[in-house]
Amino acid sequence: MEKKNKRRLAVKKGQLELWILTKIAMLFFIISLFFIALNISNLEKSALCGEQALATANIIASNVNQVLASPVEDSRVVYKFEPTIPISKDKFGERYEVWIAEHQTANPNKKQLSIVVNPLGDASCRRMVTLFYDPEKVETHFYSNAVEVSPDETISRGESIVKLQPSLRDALQRTKFLVIVKCRDKLPPRKSFIYFDDCKNSEASACSAFEPPAYEVCGT
Repeated sequence: MEKKNKRRLAVKKGQLELWILTKIAMLFFIISLFFIALNISNLEKSALCGEQALATANIIASNVNQVLASPVEDSRVVYKFEPTIPISKDKFGERYEVWIAEHQTANPNKKQLSIVVNPLGDASCRRMVTLFYDPEKVETHFYSNAVEVSPDETISRGESIVKLQPSLRDALQRTKFLVIVKCRDKLPPRKSFIYFDDCKNSEASACSAFEPPAYEVCGT
């Protein structure tokens, strides 16, 4: 009788241990599935974030190129910023900055102008679009609400960068529009002056109150 009881206890103990091992295995399996799903979700969000960052950079660069290539002597283009870029199908947004970066290339007749869209929460989906221009024919200036500012030259060696901040929590300091204005000299060498205005006004009509060819350097 005693042997039977011991045998039953051993069987029950073995069943209990097997049940515990099964539950632990199921728990690890569920946790693994959760992390796999989370990783896929993060990859999808990062991919969408990168796509949206590139799309934003392309639109801004296209506007800049439109002004540079326009045969019209004086022109003005306004780009409206969204406060975030979407990173999921649920329309969740990512806060971001836009950098306008310039640096001299190895070719003295060519300067590089880059539009960088920099999501603040995921550096892996930063995207850049690059344009080139002849510094002998084009001169750039940067403004903030029609007041001239100097690019930051301390971020990257040999590069000048102006930061636009569409996602600032302070709505009064947030970049609402990028105004791109070209004014071209009326006499040879007919140099073009490109003005980038970081406009914080809520209405585009209030941006860059000075209209071409009112700039002092143009019209000569």
